[in-house]
Amino acid sequence: MQLCSVFLSMITLYISLGTSLDAMDHDDLDSTKNSSGTNERSLLVAHHHDSPAIARSNSHFLRLEKSLIDDVDDLQFWGIGLFKSHDIFGNGICRLTASKWSHIGVILKSKAHQTKYIFESTGNPSDILKGIKPQVQIHPWDEQVSAYNGNVATRKFRFQQNKPDSTNVKDYVLKNLGKPYEKDIWRLLKSLQEDNLVEDNTSMFCSELVGEMTLALKMRSDANVSENFVPRHFGDPISQPHFAGLYGGMFDPIKVVKLTEEHLYDNCCVLF
Repeated sequence: MQLCSVFLSMITLYISLGTSLDAMDHDDLDSTKNSSGTNERSLLVAHHHDSPAIARSNSHFLRLEKSLIDDVDDLQFWGIGLFKSHDIFGNGICRLTASKWSHIGVILKSKAHQTKYIFESTGNPSDILKGIKPQVQIHPWDEQVSAYNGNVATRKFRFQQNKPDSTNVKDYVLKNLGKPYEKDIWRLLKSLQEDNLVEDNTSMFCSELVGEMTLALKMRSDANVSENFVPRHFGDPISQPHFAGLYGGMFDPIKVVKLTEEHLYDNCCVLF
Protein backbone atom coordinates (compact mmCIF):
# COMPACT_ATOMS: atom_id res chain seq x y z
CA MET A 1 0.00 0.00 0.00
CA GLN A 2 2.87 2.34 0.86
CA LEU A 3 4.48 1.61 -2.52
CA CYS A 4 1.26 2.53 -4.34
CA SER A 5 0.98 5.80 -2.40
CA VAL A 6 4.58 6.75 -3.25
CA PHE A 7 3.98 5.84 -6.89
CA LEU A 8 0.84 7.99 -7.15
CA SER A 9 2.59 10.91 -5.48
CA MET A 10 5.51 10.65 -7.89
CA ILE A 11 3.39 10.46 -11.02
CA THR A 12 1.34 13.46 -9.83
CA LEU A 13 4.60 15.38 -9.41
CA TYR A 14 5.80 14.39 -12.89
CA ILE A 15 2.54 15.49 -14.49
CA SER A 16 2.68 18.79 -12.59
CA LEU A 17 6.27 19.41 -13.70
CA GLY A 18 5.39 18.63 -17.30
CA THR A 19 2.45 21.02 -17.19
CA SER A 20 4.64 23.74 -15.67
CA LEU A 21 7.20 23.33 -18.45
CA ASP A 22 4.43 23.78 -21.02
CA ALA A 23 3.95 27.30 -19.68
CA MET A 24 7.62 28.18 -19.84
CA ASP A 25 9.22 29.75 -22.89
CA HIS A 26 12.00 27.52 -24.26
CA ASP A 27 11.38 28.26 -27.92
CA ASP A 28 13.47 31.30 -28.76
CA LEU A 29 16.35 29.25 -30.10
CA ASP A 30 17.14 31.33 -33.17
CA SER A 31 18.54 34.02 -30.91
CA THR A 32 20.17 31.62 -28.44
CA LYS A 33 23.91 31.40 -28.91
CA ASN A 34 26.26 28.70 -27.73
CA SER A 35 29.77 29.41 -26.48
CA SER A 36 31.19 29.53 -30.02
CA GLY A 37 28.62 32.11 -31.14
CA THR A 38 26.64 29.67 -33.32
CA ASN A 39 22.92 29.43 -32.75
CA GLU A 40 21.30 26.05 -32.12
CA ARG A 41 19.46 26.00 -35.45
CA SER A 42 22.78 26.28 -37.29
CA LEU A 43 24.23 23.59 -35.05
CA LEU A 44 21.37 21.30 -36.01
CA VAL A 45 21.96 21.82 -39.72
CA ALA A 46 25.66 21.11 -39.33
CA HIS A 47 25.01 17.89 -37.39
CA HIS A 48 21.87 16.52 -38.98
CA HIS A 49 21.68 13.33 -36.94
CA ASP A 50 22.87 14.50 -33.54
CA SER A 51 21.30 12.54 -30.68
CA PRO A 52 18.38 14.26 -28.91
CA ALA A 53 20.32 13.56 -25.71
CA ILE A 54 22.43 16.66 -26.38
CA ALA A 55 19.38 18.96 -26.47
CA ARG A 56 19.49 22.05 -24.28
CA SER A 57 15.81 22.98 -24.44
CA ASN A 58 12.47 21.44 -25.32
CA SER A 59 12.23 22.94 -28.81
CA HIS A 60 15.83 21.95 -29.60
CA PHE A 61 14.99 18.43 -28.39
CA LEU A 62 11.97 18.25 -30.69
CA ARG A 63 13.93 19.43 -33.74
CA LEU A 64 16.67 16.87 -33.10
CA GLU A 65 14.01 14.17 -32.78
CA LYS A 66 12.43 15.06 -36.10
CA SER A 67 15.83 15.22 -37.77
CA LEU A 68 16.39 11.54 -36.96
CA ILE A 69 13.81 10.53 -39.56
CA ASP A 70 14.00 13.48 -41.98
CA ASP A 71 15.51 11.34 -44.74
CA VAL A 72 13.77 8.07 -43.80
CA ASP A 73 11.16 7.23 -46.43
CA ASP A 74 10.47 3.60 -45.53
CA LEU A 75 9.58 3.85 -41.84
CA GLN A 76 7.47 0.87 -40.80
CA PHE A 77 5.83 -0.56 -37.69
CA TRP A 78 8.12 -3.43 -36.61
CA GLY A 79 6.74 -4.36 -33.19
CA ILE A 80 6.86 -3.24 -29.59
CA GLY A 81 9.56 -2.70 -27.00
CA LEU A 82 8.85 -3.77 -23.43
CA PHE A 83 10.68 -2.33 -20.43
CA LYS A 84 10.86 -3.10 -16.71
CA SER A 85 12.73 -0.43 -14.77
CA HIS A 86 14.53 -1.32 -11.56
CA ASP A 87 13.19 1.43 -9.31
CA ILE A 88 10.24 2.01 -7.02
CA PHE A 89 8.38 3.68 -9.87
CA GLY A 90 8.68 0.67 -12.17
CA ASN A 91 7.72 -1.72 -9.39
CA GLY A 92 4.67 0.39 -8.57
CA ILE A 93 3.51 0.40 -12.19
CA CYS A 94 3.87 -3.38 -12.45
CA ARG A 95 1.80 -3.90 -9.31
CA LEU A 96 -0.94 -1.47 -10.25
CA THR A 97 -1.24 -2.74 -13.84
CA ALA A 98 -0.75 -6.44 -13.01
CA SER A 99 2.02 -6.65 -15.59
CA LYS A 100 5.61 -7.84 -15.78
CA TRP A 101 6.45 -4.65 -17.69
CA SER A 102 6.41 -1.03 -16.54
CA HIS A 103 6.79 0.71 -19.90
CA ILE A 104 6.08 0.06 -23.55
CA GLY A 105 6.84 1.74 -26.88
CA VAL A 106 6.58 1.12 -30.62
CA ILE A 107 9.64 -0.17 -32.45
CA LEU A 108 9.90 1.29 -35.93
CA LYS A 109 12.31 0.11 -38.60
CA SER A 110 13.89 1.47 -41.75
CA LYS A 111 15.28 -1.28 -43.99
CA ALA A 112 17.07 1.25 -46.20
CA HIS A 113 18.92 2.70 -43.22
CA GLN A 114 19.19 -0.63 -41.36
CA THR A 115 18.00 1.18 -38.26
CA LYS A 116 15.37 0.63 -35.59
CA TYR A 117 13.81 3.38 -33.49
CA ILE A 118 11.78 3.42 -30.30
CA PHE A 119 8.71 5.70 -30.48
CA GLU A 120 7.35 6.25 -26.98
CA SER A 121 5.70 8.58 -24.51
CA THR A 122 8.02 9.01 -21.55
CA GLY A 123 10.21 11.37 -19.55
CA ASN A 124 12.87 11.40 -16.86
CA PRO A 125 14.18 13.80 -14.22
CA SER A 126 17.44 14.65 -16.01
CA ASP A 127 15.47 15.87 -19.04
CA ILE A 128 13.04 17.83 -16.88
CA LEU A 129 15.97 19.65 -15.26
CA LYS A 130 17.02 20.77 -18.77
CA GLY A 131 13.52 22.05 -19.50
CA ILE A 132 12.52 19.02 -21.58
CA LYS A 133 9.03 17.93 -20.61
CA PRO A 134 7.74 14.33 -20.54
CA GLN A 135 6.39 13.80 -24.03
CA VAL A 136 6.09 11.59 -27.11
CA GLN A 137 9.59 11.09 -28.49
CA ILE A 138 11.74 8.95 -30.77
CA HIS A 139 15.27 7.61 -30.32
CA PRO A 140 17.55 5.05 -31.93
CA TRP A 141 16.53 1.69 -30.48
CA ASP A 142 20.06 0.44 -29.72
CA GLU A 143 20.87 3.68 -27.91
CA GLN A 144 17.86 3.37 -25.62
CA VAL A 145 18.44 -0.30 -24.85
CA SER A 146 22.06 0.37 -23.95
CA ALA A 147 21.18 3.25 -21.61
CA TYR A 148 18.13 1.66 -19.99
CA ASN A 149 18.44 0.65 -16.35
CA GLY A 150 16.33 -2.50 -16.32
CA ASN A 151 15.05 -5.38 -18.40
CA VAL A 152 14.17 -4.97 -22.07
CA ALA A 153 12.28 -7.24 -24.48
CA THR A 154 10.82 -7.08 -27.97
CA ARG A 155 7.73 -8.47 -29.60
CA LYS A 156 7.70 -8.41 -33.38
CA PHE A 157 4.39 -7.90 -35.16
CA ARG A 158 3.58 -10.27 -38.02
CA PHE A 159 1.26 -8.66 -40.54
CA GLN A 160 -1.26 -11.07 -41.98
CA GLN A 161 -0.95 -9.61 -45.48
CA ASN A 162 -0.28 -5.97 -46.29
CA LYS A 163 1.47 -3.40 -44.12
CA PRO A 164 0.45 0.23 -43.53
CA ASP A 165 1.88 2.67 -46.05
CA SER A 166 5.23 3.94 -44.77
CA THR A 167 4.16 7.51 -45.53
CA ASN A 168 1.26 7.13 -43.09
CA VAL A 169 3.58 5.69 -40.45
CA LYS A 170 5.98 8.62 -40.74
CA ASP A 171 3.14 11.14 -40.82
CA TYR A 172 1.75 9.71 -37.60
CA VAL A 173 5.12 9.94 -35.90
CA LEU A 174 5.74 13.54 -36.99
CA LYS A 175 2.22 14.56 -36.01
CA ASN A 176 2.59 13.19 -32.49
CA LEU A 177 6.22 13.95 -31.63
CA GLY A 178 6.28 16.43 -28.77
CA LYS A 179 2.73 15.67 -27.65
CA PRO A 180 2.78 15.89 -23.84
CA TYR A 181 2.71 12.92 -21.53
CA GLU A 182 -0.75 12.30 -20.05
CA LYS A 183 -1.76 15.38 -18.03
CA ASP A 184 -4.95 14.03 -16.48
CA ILE A 185 -4.05 11.66 -13.64
CA TRP A 186 -7.68 10.55 -13.32
CA ARG A 187 -7.78 9.29 -16.90
CA LEU A 188 -4.49 7.55 -16.20
CA LEU A 189 -5.93 5.84 -13.12
CA LYS A 190 -9.21 4.99 -14.89
CA SER A 191 -7.21 3.04 -17.46
CA LEU A 192 -6.48 0.47 -14.74
CA GLN A 193 -10.17 -0.46 -14.68
CA GLU A 194 -10.78 0.25 -18.38
CA ASP A 195 -13.18 3.02 -17.36
CA ASN A 196 -12.29 5.64 -20.00
CA LEU A 197 -15.28 5.90 -22.34
CA VAL A 198 -14.12 8.26 -25.09
CA GLU A 199 -10.85 8.86 -26.91
CA ASP A 200 -8.84 11.83 -25.67
CA ASN A 201 -5.37 11.80 -27.20
CA THR A 202 -4.39 15.41 -26.51
CA SER A 203 -1.82 13.98 -24.10
CA MET A 204 -0.66 10.36 -23.93
CA PHE A 205 0.85 7.80 -21.62
CA CYS A 206 2.97 5.01 -23.05
CA SER A 207 0.48 2.22 -23.72
CA GLU A 208 -2.14 4.72 -24.86
CA LEU A 209 0.26 5.80 -27.63
CA VAL A 210 0.70 2.19 -28.76
CA GLY A 211 -3.06 1.62 -28.71
CA GLU A 212 -3.84 4.83 -30.59
CA MET A 213 -1.13 4.27 -33.21
CA THR A 214 -2.32 0.74 -34.01
CA LEU A 215 -5.84 2.13 -34.37
CA ALA A 216 -4.77 5.06 -36.54
CA LEU A 217 -2.76 2.76 -38.84
CA LYS A 218 -5.80 0.45 -39.16
CA MET A 219 -3.97 -2.45 -37.58
CA ARG A 220 -6.78 -2.98 -35.10
CA SER A 221 -10.48 -2.38 -35.67
CA ASP A 222 -11.93 -2.95 -32.21
CA ALA A 223 -13.83 -0.33 -30.23
CA ASN A 224 -11.42 -0.30 -27.28
CA VAL A 225 -10.55 3.20 -26.07
CA SER A 226 -6.78 3.71 -26.42
CA GLU A 227 -6.56 5.15 -22.90
CA ASN A 228 -7.72 1.83 -21.46
CA PHE A 229 -4.61 -0.04 -22.59
CA VAL A 230 -1.88 -0.76 -20.06
CA PRO A 231 1.43 -2.59 -20.65
CA ARG A 232 -0.03 -6.04 -19.92
CA HIS A 233 -2.37 -5.78 -22.92
CA PHE A 234 0.64 -5.87 -25.20
CA GLY A 235 3.22 -7.57 -23.00
CA ASP A 236 1.41 -10.62 -21.69
CA PRO A 237 0.54 -13.51 -24.04
CA ILE A 238 -2.88 -14.11 -22.51
CA SER A 239 -4.02 -10.49 -22.59
CA GLN A 240 -3.54 -8.55 -25.81
CA PRO A 241 -5.81 -6.56 -28.13
CA HIS A 242 -7.45 -8.12 -31.15
CA PHE A 243 -5.63 -7.08 -34.31
CA ALA A 244 -8.15 -7.71 -37.06
CA GLY A 245 -7.97 -4.42 -38.92
CA LEU A 246 -7.18 -3.79 -42.56
CA TYR A 247 -3.49 -4.29 -41.69
CA GLY A 248 -4.04 -6.84 -38.95
CA GLY A 249 -1.83 -9.63 -37.75
CA MET A 250 -0.39 -10.97 -34.51
CA PHE A 251 2.57 -10.58 -32.18
CA ASP A 252 5.42 -13.04 -31.99
CA PRO A 253 6.39 -14.44 -28.58
CA ILE A 254 8.29 -12.07 -26.30
CA LYS A 255 12.06 -12.04 -26.82
CA VAL A 256 14.18 -10.74 -23.94
CA VAL A 257 17.14 -8.70 -25.20
CA LYS A 258 18.51 -7.30 -21.93
CA LEU A 259 18.47 -8.54 -18.34
CA THR A 260 20.04 -6.56 -15.53
CA GLU A 261 20.29 -7.17 -11.81
CA GLU A 262 17.65 -5.39 -9.79
CA HIS A 263 18.61 -3.03 -6.98
CA LEU A 264 15.91 -1.45 -4.84
CA TYR A 265 17.38 2.07 -4.90
CA ASP A 266 18.58 2.35 -8.48
CA ASN A 267 18.32 5.74 -10.20
CA CYS A 268 14.74 6.94 -10.44
CA CYS A 269 12.63 7.20 -12.53
CA VAL A 270 11.23 6.67 -16.05
CA LEU A 271 7.59 7.34 -16.84
CA PHE A 272 5.40 4.54 -18.14
